[in-house]
Amino acid sequence: RMGVTMFLLLLLYVAFIGILIAVGVGYVFVLVLAVLLLGGQYWFSDRIALYAMHGHEVSPQQAPELHAIVDRLCARRCRTVVLAGRDPARLRDAAARATRAGATQLSEVVFDAREVTAAGTTVDRCFDAAGDVDVVLLAVGVLSGRDNELDAAHAADVAAVTYAWPVAAATRAAARL
Repeated sequence: RMGVTMFLLLLLYVAFIGILIAVGVGYVFVLVLAVLLLGGQYWFSDRIALYAMHGHEVSPQQAPELHAIVDRLCARRCRTVVLAGRDPARLRDAAARATRAGATQLSEVVFDAREVTAAGTTVDRCFDAAGDVDVVLLAVGVLSGRDNELDAAHAADVAAVTYAWPVAAATRAAARL
């Protein structure tokens, strides 16, 4: 699906640029416009995707059903749970919740999603802690805010954590399954 989407976006850009050139718009203007559109799509793609899906970060109080995924898996006899994240305190809270839901073997793996090259090692640590793996649930990301949306360093951080790390981790997980 991703390849088809990328191909269709490329086709859309080529058609748009072709139409502009065919109606007599100058090449320099078309090039500048294309670069601006591509840049805007790149820098704001996370917000565009969240807006299109009406997505936003929620707390356990706002959406308990989303935070209860591990609870439901444990209630259905999932007994081995490996939790991985950046915040050890949140991992402990999630582990306590999973234990209350019925998990009997819990492991916690602390990692930093900014270290994209360590994604494979993190996944390996999770698989090694779990043993036989049936389900991999991956949710990681950083949202931009209006106060830092034009900060290049923050944009790079968002791209690494939200896009690059999950791709690297999912690729390794698929290889291990």
